[in-house]
Amino acid sequence: MYATILVPVDGSDESRAAIEPAVGIARAVDGTVHALSVREPLEYDLPPDDAETIEAEADRRSREALTAVVDRAEADGVNVVSEQRTGVPDHGIGDVVDERGIDLIVMGTRGATAAATGRAGRRDRTRIGSTVERVLLEAAIPVLAVPSDGPTWSDAGSGTPERIVVPVDGSALARESATHALEFAATVEATVHVVHVIDETRLALDSVSQRLSELLREGAHDVIEPVRFDAQDRGLDVRTDVRRGVPAAELVSYAEDVDADLIAMGRRGGRADDRDDVRRRVLGGTAARVLDQSNRPVLTIG
Repeated sequence: MYATILVPVDGSDESRAAIEPAVGIARAVDGTVHALSVREPLEYDLPPDDAETIEAEADRRSREALTAVVDRAEADGVNVVSEQRTGVPDHGIGDVVDERGIDLIVMGTRGATAAATGRAGRRDRTRIGSTVERVLLEAAIPVLAVPSDGPTWSDAGSGTPERIVVPVDGSALARESATHALEFAATVEATVHVVHVIDETRLALDSVSQRLSELLREGAHDVIEPVRFDAQDRGLDVRTDVRRGVPAAELVSYAEDVDADLIAMGRRGGRADDRDDVRRRVLGGTAARVLDQSNRPVLTIG
């Protein structure tokens, strides 16, 4: 289902985290990995010797980053092509997506710039870097964001995810995203965990009647059941659950509880939250928070 997989790299540990998942998926779907390194031009004037030294070092890092992808893909017998460009990273990524008909972007949650500026250390605030953030906002295709500090698919002896959490909220967008996630799960023969979170931030559940609480749970099962039936029709092993609380926090906790290898969810969500900032409204409040909080790969769709 992903014939062409783009892996942007910059030589950082964060970007290298994307290589294994990208190669594993490409091997499973008989796809081609497109390795891309976009070097940002110098933004200030320097003496010629200094500028040349900095450019040479950036070029070396870029070539080494591409070589790491090529070597890993070739070791697994996966088709791979590589390219080095100069410009704004997210623009370069967008250009390659359009030019090559890319089906999936796999990238680290942060890059070298975020790490160098100290953003990578602010774990309590955000996990994703500015380039990934802009790609998520602009891309019309699925994006797999891979953190460098969490469990890897190879830890379980597989190059693809074995347990995938699929959140559903009853919206058409979430249902479409779930269908895409199930197609991917069937491709890699993963177990699917379909979960709905009753959002306590929208309703004071502690004060509602027992009857209303029962109705909410019945409604949650009504949301889950079509996805469960779809998964079973595809021959998938499927588990379901309903939770209560703050959606993003519950999803991150649930993924840890079931030792998920991947969370696959809609990028923009079914409902906008006026309390969120512009980035979160566009991405969807829950998706943005899961990306911020989870140390597991997150596939955003739509």
